[in-house]
Amino acid sequence: MIFDVKGLVHPPDKIVAFVRYVPDPLGDRRRGGIKYRKIYELSERYSFLRQTVPEYLVHDPVFDEDLIEVPRQRILHHHEPLRKTRELLRNADTVLEQKTVEMISLMASASSVPKEEFGVSGSMLVGLAGPDSDIDIVVYGSERCRRVRRALTALLKDGDEFKPYGEEKVRALYRSRHGETGVSFPDYARCELRKDFQGYFKGTDFFVRYVKDSSEIDEEYGSVRYQALGYGKLKGIVSSDDEAIFTPCTYPLRDVHPIDFDVEPPKEAVSFRGQFCEQARKGERIIARGKLERRIDGGKAFNRLLLGNTRLDFMVAYPSPHGREV
Repeated sequence: MIFDVKGLVHPPDKIVAFVRYVPDPLGDRRRGGIKYRKIYELSERYSFLRQTVPEYLVHDPVFDEDLIEVPRQRILHHHEPLRKTRELLRNADTVLEQKTVEMISLMASASSVPKEEFGVSGSMLVGLAGPDSDIDIVVYGSERCRRVRRALTALLKDGDEFKPYGEEKVRALYRSRHGETGVSFPDYARCELRKDFQGYFKGTDFFVRYVKDSSEIDEEYGSVRYQALGYGKLKGIVSSDDEAIFTPCTYPLRDVHPIDFDVEPPKEAVSFRGQFCEQARKGERIIARGKLERRIDGGKAFNRLLLGNTRLDFMVAYPSPHGREV
């Protein structure tokens, strides 16, 4: 089985990771003579493991959540995005691999970030890419991430090799991601169409994920604990979007008004899902639904809203009146 690693904080003897590809004789992807199928839905991932390796499903006492955690001694191979890029720079066989190298080269030139400091993730990383697969890129380190993001924004505006998503593509994303949330398509499209980390490169979908370096993370497993408080919906104003591009992303909030819960209002909204990156900008009003939890760091504690645990989670941003921060 092949897993997606989630987050930057893990138990000392396990890795928080969600199963993504599983061996299946009827699968549509092949590697080393073995057929695999891709599991999309989070609920299906849990269901599959419950039937195969239920010991991977644990209630983590630090995160106060049922998680998939793979014991380190069971890990056979670690697929590293940076190493994959080095391999492709030496030898790119398929059309998709060659296109990926070209995309990395253009972003490297525009951002002055060396090609070797871009990572390749997704199906290509694990040798299961097909001709219709996306190009998934990851960049590490805040300073490098911001340089690449500025460069990619300019490349998308140029509209030559890089092109932003249009309404047709966003409508397809809406149907697959937000059809059950109750969010209207105009509200969803307004947020999605302005995102700069996704689009087309020479006709192929791409997604760029920005991740901080481990040296920038001061949280260790157990140093901060979380307490589940249920689910809820709120209104509020985003007070900063400095962390909006990263995975995980964080949106500090102010003037928060609970809609359907009565615990202390959250001070921030966070998500480990890339779809919530660049979801709102500083000064914008938001409506959001997610898991309410209390973050306890020593003697300091506050509530936050975690987005992305269920298909019903959402965050919609509305421009401030007159285009000014409110």
